[in-house]
Amino acid sequence: MPLIFLTPLYHAEGNRWLVLPLFVGTIVALSFFVGYLRIRTGSLWPAVIAHSVHNAAWFTLAAFTATSSPVVVNEYLAGDSGILILVGTALAAFWVGRTQISGRPEEGRSGVSGAEISSAED
Repeated sequence: MPLIFLTPLYHAEGNRWLVLPLFVGTIVALSFFVGYLRIRTGSLWPAVIAHSVHNAAWFTLAAFTATSSPVVVNEYLAGDSGILILVGTALAAFWVGRTQISGRPEEGRSGVSGAEISSAED
């Protein structure tokens, strides 16, 4: 956050009070998805690839978004933390939370099944 507020190096063109919530929201949403990939696969590479896809997505969206103001596209719509990227990462985080994590039974999360517990008690 100090890089955003104290220097003109990152997101210099946009209003910082609009860019910061978009930036934080995108990072939080992406962290759920990337964290799930890391934990589920046991490898760092799927998370690295997901980050690369994130970067490619905002670059591609910025290239295909037509407007007369590049600041609107680069900072607010399709930039690194634009509305379109935030919506996409929030949908991915919602999908992970809804189908991948909360859809599994409690006993499956710990890695020990109910049958193993009951046989150990006998």
